[in-house]
Amino acid sequence: MHPFEAGLPPDIETLADLAAEIDVRERFRRWFDTLDASSRAADAVRRGLLLGARPDKLLELFIALNDNWDLLPDATWPTHPVP
Repeated sequence: MHPFEAGLPPDIETLADLAAEIDVRERFRRWFDTLDASSRAADAVRRGLLLGARPDKLLELFIALNDNWDLLPDATWPTHPVP
């Protein structure tokens, strides 16, 4: 239902969306800033950056994974040996 149909000002939905976007960006920043250099996540980020992925693309990936977190337990991820 659109906020206007519910008798609410039309900007309520926009503010909620904006707050959610700020929240996910802040969580990404905290996660990115606190990566332990010896962790698998840090190694994956390092490899991505070395391959040319920019931090804004990592944020897009973070958002996509966040939006679809419920699908992740059933996901299969191919692994490749480190050269």
